[in-house]
Amino acid sequence: MIRTYPIIEDNMTAIWYYVPVCIRFISEGDINALTGVNLVLRNADGQILYESTISLSHIPPHSLKDYQLYVTSSSLCEGDDVNWHTCIPSFDIPLMERRVDNLYKYLNFFKENGFKIIPNDTVPRNTLMDLNILGLELKTGSLSKLIGPEAYKVIEFANAEASDSITIRSCPFSFTNPLLFSDFLSVGGVNLKTTKDNETLGYLSDIKYLENMAGGIVTKSDMTGSIGLVLGNLRKYNGDGDLIFILSWEIIWKLIMKRFPNLSMRPSMKSSNGVDRICSVLPVVVSKNNSSFWGSCVYYNHTTLVTNNHVIKQYIDRPVSVDCKIFLTRDQTIKLTNEDVVITPYEQLDLSFIKLSFANQKRLMDIDNIAPIEYDYFYSTGEPVSTIGFGLYFNNLYVEPLESTGNISAKHSLPLYKGDNATLPCIIVTSASCWNGSSGGGLFKQSSNKLVGLICSNAQVILPAFGEEEDENTEKLSKTVLCIPIEVINSCYENLHTTDKSELNDRIGHTWNLIPYHNDIIVSKPKL
Repeated sequence: MIRTYPIIEDNMTAIWYYVPVCIRFISEGDINALTGVNLVLRNADGQILYESTISLSHIPPHSLKDYQLYVTSSSLCEGDDVNWHTCIPSFDIPLMERRVDNLYKYLNFFKENGFKIIPNDTVPRNTLMDLNILGLELKTGSLSKLIGPEAYKVIEFANAEASDSITIRSCPFSFTNPLLFSDFLSVGGVNLKTTKDNETLGYLSDIKYLENMAGGIVTKSDMTGSIGLVLGNLRKYNGDGDLIFILSWEIIWKLIMKRFPNLSMRPSMKSSNGVDRICSVLPVVVSKNNSSFWGSCVYYNHTTLVTNNHVIKQYIDRPVSVDCKIFLTRDQTIKLTNEDVVITPYEQLDLSFIKLSFANQKRLMDIDNIAPIEYDYFYSTGEPVSTIGFGLYFNNLYVEPLESTGNISAKHSLPLYKGDNATLPCIIVTSASCWNGSSGGGLFKQSSNKLVGLICSNAQVILPAFGEEEDENTEKLSKTVLCIPIEVINSCYENLHTTDKSELNDRIGHTWNLIPYHNDIIVSKPKL
């Protein structure tokens, strides 16, 4: 049970505090570890009204009897000594009671589409139904009194939006070095907020998941608000990438209050400053027989979509036997037909325009929150930017793109056409993430939310061979992304409507294929 102190007063004037804790589970044949959080509610005099230590656990509740449980925190470390205190389960609450629950259906989609959920899938025969909110308490005494009030920080239970900056406070590598990792900070951003039936289920983030991070508390980096606890890592087992799933406090508190309906301590949720977003990036699904793949496209203007040629090449090559659909919402799509015209201006550029039929133009314009992009020519190296695309997975029940923030790492300018003297940007490299499926999505300037480029591909590098003869292995860099600048897109589009088509500069193709065309000149001082 949640520890309740016999103090009667108005809880509205009390303040919530938290501190991260490290939890170990040790049995004869197994060891596990989680991060957790000790929550306390204090009144104006500092008296504790409520206290609970909670985590999100993958260990089935019926197995807990086989483990000895221990807890510590950074403030319980003294010199080289880490003081572990024996604790016992006080409650366990299933995260999902039925397979029709929204959370179950959301997470099960990943299970059925090539993902593992870490750490839950590290336990043999575990299912999603084994995930639970685990409450802990010391065998004797209060953990908060052992830790001391000076270690606690104020917490407000909040929501976040895509691109918000967040910090995870966790205790990774618990069995390696708890002295070093007892309160470890990982900083990144929210890639997606997931809602269903007006309820926030959680958030996805591309912060790197570390061992034993599950149960870590996630705070908004610029304030005291916390958006939830780390449930685990959604890892695609073909190596395409992974994301952290953060379970919202809205779900956590709903489940706790359902188990303990007489508690009067449920905190209010601080709302985010989110507004209804206008969507200009849409998913493209290309299907043949029983197989399909997806990418992204940008609503370029009222008549035209723009994407990468490789996203829709199968449809271009075989329009009769291959279907191409653009999802507008979970219930509405537009299907390309022979009345829609696909134009690829240059083979050297991975760029295609989709000129929509009048019927498809109308379907697109009838959706309230979808609008053509605005673009921005004024951007520079170091500029904060966001990538928006349908990378890593596509769930047609949640037609929402992943958004990742980063900076423009580099851009390079060349004359676009043969015979031109003036140069314009021909390639952008950004540190904002993208994955398989992001291709054809947009690169947006953060300060204006305007398009500056089209996501094309990740950089791929050769891994070192360490002096041994072996097959050449490569690695995709999700945070090194090549984009086609808006200047190139606009110029190619304008060139579609001229009778005398300009010829592309050979160096544009060389640049995109990373073929060197420069001259290396060794400059040395002349001999005297």
